[in-house]
Amino acid sequence: MRGHAKIRRALYEYVQNELTQGERETVEQHCQSCARCTEDLTRVMTALALVKKPGTTPGDQRTPEYWSTFASGVEQKIRRRQHAGRSARHVGEHVREFLLFRRRYVKAALGTVALALVAFVVWQRSISPEQSEYTESAVAHATSADSSRDRMNQYLRKSKALLVGIENMKTVEGRPIDLTAERKASRALVNEARYLKQQPLGLHSVQLMNDVDKILIELANTDETGGPPHVEMLRGGIRQENLLFKIRMAENSARFVNARATSN
Repeated sequence: MRGHAKIRRALYEYVQNELTQGERETVEQHCQSCARCTEDLTRVMTALALVKKPGTTPGDQRTPEYWSTFASGVEQKIRRRQHAGRSARHVGEHVREFLLFRRRYVKAALGTVALALVAFVVWQRSISPEQSEYTESAVAHATSADSSRDRMNQYLRKSKALLVGIENMKTVEGRPIDLTAERKASRALVNEARYLKQQPLGLHSVQLMNDVDKILIELANTDETGGPPHVEMLRGGIRQENLLFKIRMAENSARFVNARATSN
């Protein structure tokens, strides 16, 4: 799997001719024996073919006068930032001097803050039970939403691992395949999807779970030992619905949302 991940990360650079000769040969040799990476390479080439390449670079759109004054403009910005930094240091020095030589005023300010805290505690205790219950309900709802998102992320990871396992499963014509572990995992994921569909999730998440459920239910209802034809049927369903791509997109979207919430 590590080899697959490394090759997939290099596909864009390969199409853009940004790899060394040795790296290009590594990608080409891998794709000759890997149908999945070859399909990904084809998708990248198709996507880039739809993107119109600019005829000029942003730098070509600038006038000669702009570039003649570019260096001096940068120097002026650096000087302004240095001056702002010195001003901030001066402010900090004045604050330290004030705290050192005006202790009486500092103590008065601290006393005011303490009184404000006491007043806030008294006001908080005077809140009506209805208001308190509303606040607790809002906090509980937010906590429930966070818990649902975490369980959705776990569901996506486990579903992807199971589907990738089906895709990479080795089959030999005429020999049965032990699907006991896969059937157990698929049933657990189907039950988890039933719970998640009752939570405050978006329509895209519900639609994705419905698509994944088709394969999971089919896998859960198979015999403990299935033959290669049945495995190929499951693989065909995974590829037809493009499930692995949809799950990757959902995971990336979840990471973006979590990163944005953390930054806020």
